[in-house]
Amino acid sequence: FFFASPHLFFRTMLRLGRAAHALPCRRAWQSIRAASGLTGDERYLFDLQGYIVLKNVLSKEEVAQANAAIDRRKSEFVERGEDIRNAKAPAFAGENLAQGRLELGTHLTWPTEDSAIFRRMLAHPKVVPKLHDLVGQGYRLDHLPLLLIQRQGVEGFDLHGGAYAHDGAWNRALRYECHHGETHCNLLALSLQLTDTAAGDGGFVIVPGSHKANFPLPPSIQALKKHEHVLAQPALEAGDVLLFSEATTHGAVPWKGALEERRIALYRFTSATMAYGRGYLDSWPEALLADMTQAERAVLEPPYSRRLDRRVVSGDGAAAVPAPRDPRKLALDESIFAAPYF
Repeated sequence: FFFASPHLFFRTMLRLGRAAHALPCRRAWQSIRAASGLTGDERYLFDLQGYIVLKNVLSKEEVAQANAAIDRRKSEFVERGEDIRNAKAPAFAGENLAQGRLELGTHLTWPTEDSAIFRRMLAHPKVVPKLHDLVGQGYRLDHLPLLLIQRQGVEGFDLHGGAYAHDGAWNRALRYECHHGETHCNLLALSLQLTDTAAGDGGFVIVPGSHKANFPLPPSIQALKKHEHVLAQPALEAGDVLLFSEATTHGAVPWKGALEERRIALYRFTSATMAYGRGYLDSWPEALLADMTQAERAVLEPPYSRRLDRRVVSGDGAAAVPAPRDPRKLALDESIFAAPYF
């Protein structure tokens, strides 16, 4: 280009620079406006803290239904033995050393009258839009789901997770990131509360903001020998859902609430193309799938891209393929690979 004067040249360059700077900002704002799942407050708080609480996802009647199912099948729960406890540090181990945490991971296979309430959380209308914003459309269940019962004085769980692994390496498998106004969790936990937890009751604790930490968790803090103030213990009501990034350092301290037991149902979700756990390698029992909705079944799919005819769950509980693959490409892949998908 020819410029009549140096002044005109520098003024033109300044304008181009401003335009280049404004473009990603404008795109970020457009991304934020397009995302309808998280409210502005929720998005800010999740990015700030690494967790948010969704109030009253289940009604009191639904919570009672879930607890009644657990009561009927409590004999199926497995108690952690003393030689395989999750809490090694005294601050997390508890005083009741005679008992361990009770766990069960087969509740989705219970008869429908007992399992339906837990299956519903895979694609709950109040939760699906939040998962779309935090994990992505086409999200999938990663770890097998887990029911946990923590009795009075029984162990919690040492601080774990976090942006960095114990060896100091960046924890790519759990990472959290935010680019151009869009948040993404490689592994997101959904903890459905089945009992009330008041401030000071114990149970779940988290280090807010640690999902964006630039250094590994110091051993003194992990053992809670120093800086206890960095821990937060959210007050929760039965029916609430706690969403947190697994990159946010978290754990559980011994239970000392008014209730005899603390109960939660824990799920972990990841994006369509990712996997941390390997439980999906074993086929789900057909009897289980037969009683599930199409949306619930879609969440149990193994990892593969949305562009390969993956069904996406919508906020109204339906599941559909947003952009079906061109039949000509399917036929071509079949001729090349002897399979419709590469």
